[in-house]
Amino acid sequence: MTEGRHGRFHKQSLFYGLGETGQKRLEKGKVLIIGCGGLGTPVINLLVRAGVGFLRVVDQDVVEMSNLHRQILYFPEDVEEETLKVDAVKKYVHRLDGQIRIEAVNQRCTGENILELMEGIDLVIDCTDNFPTRYIINDGAFKKKIPWIYGGAVENHGNIKTFFPDGGPCLRCMMMHPLEKNETQRADTHGVLNTITGMIATYQVSEAIKYLSGNREKILKDMIHINLWENDYETISLPKNEECPCCVKEYYEFL
Repeated sequence: MTEGRHGRFHKQSLFYGLGETGQKRLEKGKVLIIGCGGLGTPVINLLVRAGVGFLRVVDQDVVEMSNLHRQILYFPEDVEEETLKVDAVKKYVHRLDGQIRIEAVNQRCTGENILELMEGIDLVIDCTDNFPTRYIINDGAFKKKIPWIYGGAVENHGNIKTFFPDGGPCLRCMMMHPLEKNETQRADTHGVLNTITGMIATYQVSEAIKYLSGNREKILKDMIHINLWENDYETISLPKNEECPCCVKEYYEFL
C-alpha cells in the first residue's frame, strides 16, 4: 500500500483480526453485488471504505424518491435526473476512493447472464428483494464454486446466511422452491425501516471481510434472524438436504 492508502486503512489494519496481511487481501478481493437498493447501497459503501479492491455492481433500476430514506448513495438530484442506480453508485465510489475498481452493469440478473456476471469473482453478495433472483444466484454460485451471502430485510426484520459451495447446505435446502410475490412481504407493500436494511448490510459486509481476509473459520455457519422492533435476535441452523437437486445432485434448473 502507498503511504496515503496506508493511512486510509490504518485503524482497520490495527485490528487483530485483520492486520496488514488481511488488509492487503481485502485489496485483492473481487466482489459481485447484485442489487443496488436498501441492502446494496450500504454494502457497497462499507466494502469501499474497507478497501475491497474490485466491485461489480448489477442493477437495472433508476433512482426514485421513495429510495432516499434507506438507499444511502443517492440524492434528490438523482431522482430529478432519473439517474440509473449503477451510474450513481459508480460516481459515488470514484468520489470516495479513486483507486477502487468498479464495474457497473445496467442489467437484470437472469439465468442467462449470471455465470458471466460471476466470472473472475471471489464472493457474491445478494442484495436483491425477491426470491426468484436468489435461486438464480444460488445455482450460479454452486455451479461456479463461489460462496455467496444471502440477505433480506423488510418491515422491521431481516435475515443473513452465508452459503458455501463445497458441501452445502444451499438455499434450496432451506426452501425447495422460490416464493411468489404474493407469498412474501415486500417493502413496496409492507414498508421497511432504514435501520434494518443497515443492520443486515453491516452483517453481510462483516462476513465478507472475514472471508476475503482469510478468516473463513470466523464466519457464522447458521442463519441470523433479527427483529429490531421487538429486540429479538436468533440463529437458526439449516441442515443439508441430502436429496437437494442443487448442492447434492448438481442440477441447476434456474440457469
